[in-house]
Amino acid sequence: MIYRSNPRYALFSFDELNQDERAKLGSVVADPSFYGVLVPKAPGTLTIKLVGHETAELFRDLAIGRPLPSECNSGAAELQLWDLVAAEILEVKANGTFRTGLAAMPMRKRSKPSLPQGNLMRMSLDAIAYAEALQLSSPVMISNRLYAYNRIPVGPRWRRRWTRQDIKARIESIIQSALVPPHTWNASILGPTWSTYTRSTLTSKSADDFGVYKLYISPKPEYFVDCLESGLNDILNLEDALGWKVCNDLSGLLRPDKFIVYFESTAPLFSLGDRLQERLDGVPSHGVPFTAELGGNGLLSWGLDPPRLSGGPGASLSESWRTWLADRIAGALWQSRQQGLRGERACEAALLRLQTTGVDIDRWMPTEPLFGKTGPGD
Repeated sequence: MIYRSNPRYALFSFDELNQDERAKLGSVVADPSFYGVLVPKAPGTLTIKLVGHETAELFRDLAIGRPLPSECNSGAAELQLWDLVAAEILEVKANGTFRTGLAAMPMRKRSKPSLPQGNLMRMSLDAIAYAEALQLSSPVMISNRLYAYNRIPVGPRWRRRWTRQDIKARIESIIQSALVPPHTWNASILGPTWSTYTRSTLTSKSADDFGVYKLYISPKPEYFVDCLESGLNDILNLEDALGWKVCNDLSGLLRPDKFIVYFESTAPLFSLGDRLQERLDGVPSHGVPFTAELGGNGLLSWGLDPPRLSGGPGASLSESWRTWLADRIAGALWQSRQQGLRGERACEAALLRLQTTGVDIDRWMPTEPLFGKTGPGD
């Protein structure tokens, strides 16, 4: 298969940008993970894109279309290439014509999605339909709405029920009561919304270099404190957990992803999931969109964060599984809009975009080669 850089883009390193242009990009220009930006050569439907060093090198190398080595045509490397094609960074040649974005997607073999199964699958499809119907003015705005879907607004009812001080004090009290010897966990500061803990003996792979599996525990807000009290000891006693975080203010409590446990593999994740299903049986779920359901009611689910720096072309630089998904869905909805697709057709295009680049869209989980990690059984 012949790939080519999209000739409608120009590549610039951060050093090549003027002071005003660098200022608009903010702190990202100081991030060594990034190389620079792709800028459309002419006004149109393309958007400015941040790129890492490997993507920039590949973009330069493919200025003239050519086949890539055979090892790039299977597994994670192939999925990363098609991710760049779907993002309109690369083009691929078929029947004598170079295609990119949604126009190139039909070239990939794919299965037809099954009917929605489970609360989270239906919720995720509803989120895509909602974001598409808003007809927002940029992919970034679409991605933000997708990521925030199913959050509960901080309204008077909730403010009357809890103050930030009440929530934080109650949660910290539960945590400190559970953190007794021989538990060895270090508190780290992530921000005002989270209480975050990592294992003090952790010396293995860091989340910056390898994908991290996440177990989401998502009760309705009014049941959260009881769930934390019931489930925390199971987490603290699990030697295979890398870390965990819980919300500690009202806005965090009203997020669906309010309680997360991190792992390096799926076996301990599913083991903990089984125990928590029994312990939290009957607890009403809030539900985290774009995650793989455990148990069928949306209370427990999981995902796989992309590595900060992946080994192949098109290194992923997203921070989480859900932001990775939301960015790609948003890009597909944006492209669909530029091509005149609306409603169900636009949503189908977004699902095709995900499937083409390694997502099992029947279960909202990565296929085996994605990020160089496997799914269940890893």
